Amino acid sequence: MKEGNQGNYLTLRLGEKILIERKKSGLSQGQLADMLGVTRQSVSKWESGRGLPDISLVEPLAQRLAEVVGVSLDYLVRE
Repeated sequence: MKEGNQGNYLTLRLGEKILIERKKSGLSQGQLADMLGVTRQSVSKWESGRGLPDISLVEPLAQRLAEVVGVSLDYLVRE
């Protein structure tokens, strides 16, 4: 993979994983957003690969996702 594409790849992979785990848990984007203290639009952007959570939110987000959908930070950010 070209170095310049790594950011896009991370965005898509993270978003795909959030989408998959949210659906497995039977949650809507709005429900997950409420649980995480963000907007539904934020969750939509993450899942569609149009954005990433703010870096200051990554660890708290991962902790909350672990509680809500049972995934770890390691799972979310690794290939």
